[in-house]
Amino acid sequence: MAAANILSQAFPDFTAQPFFPGMQVGSAQAIAAAVVLSPLQSGMLCTVSKAAAYAITIPAPSAGNVGLSYRFVSLAVGVGVVTISAGVAASIVGTIINNTPNAIPCNGQTISMLAAGVLGDSVEVLYVSATLIHARCVTSNAAGITVA
Repeated sequence: MAAANILSQAFPDFTAQPFFPGMQVGSAQAIAAAVVLSPLQSGMLCTVSKAAAYAITIPAPSAGNVGLSYRFVSLAVGVGVVTISAGVAASIVGTIINNTPNAIPCNGQTISMLAAGVLGDSVEVLYVSATLIHARCVTSNAAGITVA
């Protein structure tokens, strides 16, 4: 039997069909006021303004939400605190990486992008189980992002 040339194999185009009908693949949304995100917005890049304080509500963790993901990036400094929460105690676990030499473990219900944060601060959340959301938070200021 001749060896198959893997380069000639047809592979499915996973970018053509999102995992959930209507899912926002490769899109961005500017957020400057309170909003509730849906599972259909999973995969979306959300740019946040900190000109004022507001809350972003993400879906609660559940077996049906495993695999959802959201990215938040601060495109401006400001005086407002932007909170990101699924409203479930101890559902957010992960790390905060800042300008100190160590990553800080985090565990809580609400991620806060604080006014002390800087341009480019980011938060990525990934739903890893029916009860947990993994967060990776990056800031250039030790007081830029907290999880409580």
